[in-house]
Amino acid sequence: MKKNPSRQQVVCCNVLPFALLVAYIVMGAMYLNDCPQEPYIPIYLIVLGAFGMVPIFSSCCCQPCSPGSGSCANLKIIFNIWSSMVSLFLVCWFICGNVWIYSIYQPNYNQTQPNSTQSVTEHLYCNKILYLFAFWTNTLNYLIFLGFCVFLCCCCCCGFAIFACAEGEGVKGVPVEEKDFPDVENL
Repeated sequence: MKKNPSRQQVVCCNVLPFALLVAYIVMGAMYLNDCPQEPYIPIYLIVLGAFGMVPIFSSCCCQPCSPGSGSCANLKIIFNIWSSMVSLFLVCWFICGNVWIYSIYQPNYNQTQPNSTQSVTEHLYCNKILYLFAFWTNTLNYLIFLGFCVFLCCCCCCGFAIFACAEGEGVKGVPVEEKDFPDVENL
């Protein structure tokens, strides 16, 4: 029988992501009007933080459900559908945020002086703290995803190697003799 994680385990695993999502909302709200070069960056952070909390809350809310409870099972299905829709939206929103953030790399951070290509009337800038926060959190997401992919590839390679050895293939296709493996039935 599969045992569900306790509510304390779920809450502990969600503390760091929740803190990051709160930081998204706070940074976006604090610097809402401080990036005229790309005004969607603070909005991106606020929406990402707010909608990113939906899967966290649904994972915490659905924990006390017992497997035999009918109404709780229906609630869990609704939460799963809603979380899936929100996750799909977040992937699309993340792509939009990448366009907004990386398209203005390196922005003008100086609020008082225009770039050499801009006149004073068309002065555009982006708050340095806001931009670097958005830039590095997005870049960190990519690095975490890359690390996960490398880990997954290593697991697949190890699994393939173990499977190949178990099927009687040694290193480089050399057959392994039967006497090399202990007889499991006689243990």
